[in-house]
Amino acid sequence: MSTTVKPIAFEESLLLPEDKCEEIVEGVPRHMPPASDDHAGTIERVYLAFSSRLDRRLWKVGAFGSGQLIRREPLTYRIPDVAIYRRRDFRAHHYVLSTPELIIEIVSPANRKGNLQELLRHYAAIGVPEVWFVYLDRKELRRLRLDEGSYQEVERLSAGEIAILGVSVPLNEIWGE
Repeated sequence: MSTTVKPIAFEESLLLPEDKCEEIVEGVPRHMPPASDDHAGTIERVYLAFSSRLDRRLWKVGAFGSGQLIRREPLTYRIPDVAIYRRRDFRAHHYVLSTPELIIEIVSPANRKGNLQELLRHYAAIGVPEVWFVYLDRKELRRLRLDEGSYQEVERLSAGEIAILGVSVPLNEIWGE
């Protein structure tokens, strides 16, 4: 026998206890297992790489569980591993309302986020110009840019540096080497 789940509305979600391991997609809660130690360590390294290089007066580097609102109806919010916002445009009211300039997702072998194409559709819907997927198992970074409503891969890197937002980050910092 199947059970019908009543979608959670935006206003209802504001009353829910905070859960850093749960996203709501199309009004339905999706529980994610906690990040592995490697995954969490990579999030921290990426966060530190950018927060130590970007001017904090101009940029806000978010990590560690902020909900990025995709849409209110049906309620959809995602929890990017790392998101970088222009500080002057940053707005939040319970969820982050601003569109980040860059989202970085750490992809573990047992991917916590589920379908990556769905995730990209959500990020495209709010106009995130660039998304990176960092694959821990093969030490590879996929760089995708939004082009006419969908993401196109522009490069794959395993070594060297990657430049964005006026800073350059050595990949060995991301890999923890």
